[in-house]
Amino acid sequence: MNGTSMATPNVTGTLLLIQEHFSKLNVENTIKVATLKAIVINTLHEAGDNPGPDYKSGWGLLNGFGAAKAINFIEK
Repeated sequence: MNGTSMATPNVTGTLLLIQEHFSKLNVENTIKVATLKAIVINTLHEAGDNPGPDYKSGWGLLNGFGAAKAINFIEK
């Protein structure tokens, strides 16, 4: 298996871990979808030759650790 067949469960699991990290820091709140998307997009590793999204590599490589670090700076 390769490509999107493996990318989908990998990304889904990582997003769940990011949501769980947010919930542990913000017990009374759940992360909004738009906030999760913004954090993920802004912490991606560039995967292609061109900056930003492209047809070959999409937005880039998911950086779960970077996203978790970014959540630490969100005001409660």
